[in-house]
Amino acid sequence: MTVKDIIDKVDELMPSQYSEDIKIAWLSQLDGKIYLEEIVTHTDPLVNEMPEYTAETDELMIDYPYGEDIYIYHLESMICAQNAETSRYNMYVTLFNAAYERWETFYNRTHAYAVTNRVRF
Repeated sequence: MTVKDIIDKVDELMPSQYSEDIKIAWLSQLDGKIYLEEIVTHTDPLVNEMPEYTAETDELMIDYPYGEDIYIYHLESMICAQNAETSRYNMYVTLFNAAYERWETFYNRTHAYAVTNRVRF
């Protein structure tokens, strides 16, 4: 699934004044957080480097069947947040959180945590 696939779907579902570059940046920021908070904490990671998307053809980190909902709801919630549409933002961010939690549960179940050298007290 590419950046363009998601942006095209969001533009069809929720046309907005925000440029493609802004939407690419929002997707890049989300996948950067996913990489740092989820991917690098596990062995056999999904990807080996943190993405920073610059083009429509870049492949997104989370693929079918989880990715489409996560990315679409994320962009929709960002659009609503920028438009100060609080109730719509709350709806889309709730949908995003539920979709993300489903993927996170799957990822944690199918990938072992990396061993760390943390001192426990």
